[in-house]
Amino acid sequence: MKQRILYVMHISWRWAKQRPHFLAEELSKDYDVIVLYRFSYRRRRLSGNLGGSTISHRLPYFSLPFLNRSMKFQEIDSIFISLQLFLVKYIYRPSIVWLTSPSVYPYIKRLRFANVVYDCMDDFLEFPKIRNVESRRDYFAKQERELCARAMLTIFSSNYLSNKVTCRYGLERQKTVVVNNGIASPTTDIEEGLPGSILSLFEPNGRGKIVYIGTISEWFNFDLIISSLNSVKDIDYILFGPAEVMIPEVSHLAYYGPVAHEYVSAIMNMSDVMIMPFIVNELVRSVDPVKVYEYISSGKPSLIPEYGETLKFKQFVHLYSSSEEYIKKLTEILNGQLALDVAESDRMRFLQEARWSNKRKVIVQEIRKRLKELEET
Repeated sequence: MKQRILYVMHISWRWAKQRPHFLAEELSKDYDVIVLYRFSYRRRRLSGNLGGSTISHRLPYFSLPFLNRSMKFQEIDSIFISLQLFLVKYIYRPSIVWLTSPSVYPYIKRLRFANVVYDCMDDFLEFPKIRNVESRRDYFAKQERELCARAMLTIFSSNYLSNKVTCRYGLERQKTVVVNNGIASPTTDIEEGLPGSILSLFEPNGRGKIVYIGTISEWFNFDLIISSLNSVKDIDYILFGPAEVMIPEVSHLAYYGPVAHEYVSAIMNMSDVMIMPFIVNELVRSVDPVKVYEYISSGKPSLIPEYGETLKFKQFVHLYSSSEEYIKKLTEILNGQLALDVAESDRMRFLQEARWSNKRKVIVQEIRKRLKELEET
């Protein structure tokens, strides 16, 4: 009989598909995974991601509307959600609980879970809504410190993040492991399966189609986009994904909104250049971007900001370190003057090694090792 994991997500299952979704699906091959995900009241920002048929149960948990906007009511909301988790724990009796963020730790801290795994995928304290409010930063720093101390295993998505959080809390290295993000098996790239509303954005008009797919938030460099529109002739930007900030209304910049993950391959196939126009701040420096693996799988030219965690992609993408370099390389790519000299066999080898299935094997091995160590103590 498989061990059971209660997999508690801080985002909706129908949010843009990312690391928590992929790992939940992969772990379900070795464990009986019960996914408990946050119900989102902002339905327009959801992508319709309903994949994961190998997962036996996917259940929403509900927060009290508006209460979590104030730290004063954070405790009330935590107790309300804890009661829901207590019921799930009583029914399913998991042997392991998996947390994707320190924001969900208050929900389980009152419950007697012996084996906790923390998948640290971002530097949570660097999100603007946390970093810029001292009371919130102090609160979540305390939660993350307690979570790291309680977890039998903390998994980091990048080396930079691992070093930073380990030093911040003085973690024991033997209880941590770095598991980078990865790539799923390719989905269809056949354009006929796409909605007409997407196909219309790619109708031939003699302009290069510059595409971004992912969450659009404070770190998105709209100044760079607008500057390049003023400098590079005949280009259209098309953005896909949930937006947490206002999208500027400028000519030749189209925003579609969230898109189902099954359409991503086809969208990339129709694009001329894939981009990740991020402002490289402390939050971004910790990110091992899932989208870059997907961009590489498309075989399309990609423009990615240069920082420590993107250097491993330099053989397969075009890196830039300034607005001027971005504009120069974008122009050269579109004019056919800049191409990567990389063997197709090397690209396929990189993608094969980066499969989520390989990430799962590392994680399962680490969990089993930690459980064995705990049994021997």
